Amino acid sequence: MVSALRRLLLAAGLTFGLTGVATAAPAMWEVSDADSKVYLFGSVHVLPPGTDWRTPAFDAALNAAPKVYFETDIGPWGEFALTLKLLGSEIGYMGKHWTEALRPEQLQKLQAALDKVGIKMEAAEITPPWALGVQLQMAEMNPSNEKLDPFKGVDPTLEWELPKERKGFFETPGQQFDFLASDPLDVQIKRLFDAIDGASADSPTLDAIVGSWAKGDVEAIAATNVPQSSADEADTKKLLLDRNANWVPKIEKLLADNEQDVIVVGAAHLAGPGSVLDLLAKAGYTVTRVQ
Repeated sequence: MVSALRRLLLAAGLTFGLTGVATAAPAMWEVSDADSKVYLFGSVHVLPPGTDWRTPAFDAALNAAPKVYFETDIGPWGEFALTLKLLGSEIGYMGKHWTEALRPEQLQKLQAALDKVGIKMEAAEITPPWALGVQLQMAEMNPSNEKLDPFKGVDPTLEWELPKERKGFFETPGQQFDFLASDPLDVQIKRLFDAIDGASADSPTLDAIVGSWAKGDVEAIAATNVPQSSADEADTKKLLLDRNANWVPKIEKLLADNEQDVIVVGAAHLAGPGSVLDLLAKAGYTVTRVQ
């Protein structure tokens, strides 16, 4: 089963990896109305050194764009804001040890999952369950421990090279943090154990899904967006579909203002029913794949 959290990690935002792909041509679309257009490019945020994902078509769109919009600021200030929020969240759990509420069989299951990836129970006890789930899922999706460079992904690369006045963001770092951290403790614990129970040998890896991104295989990415349970459906709505719907009016305003901007968001946001592209097409805009 592919959980909504794993899909978010793989293709919609947070952290990503890619191995074995030296040259990539990820999908890109032109969205237009009668007199204006914008470009949408599906991204991943962390890549190993040497991955060549840029193409002439992408660079041409980038160079012509007055502004480039991202999901959120993952530059130094954005990372600083997220770090402060995470530290505050962890401090809130210090001395409480949420693991004390677990049943013996749950503790045993959690200990086995922690042992598998080398996390000490003492560290897990003061880590919010949602954050611990992220750590466990990322470790599972990257079993070879491939070294990932947080400065070589699509978004950090572009954010580093673009001046401040050419960058825009759809969400704040705090908003992205709250998508996972704002749930009640019991919901976070349930999601954590859903992630542990859902781990299997046939779960998609970073190589598999980000390999699909590199080849521009949108159908393969869309297949991972399909909920597998009612709980998964709720998470998919919150983490993916609702955010897509929130971004559409912002993109419509760019078109209304006759701008020719580039929009760079996680690849899952541009794949399948309910995607940003699907919503824009239903709203009457012309959506054309250009790469």
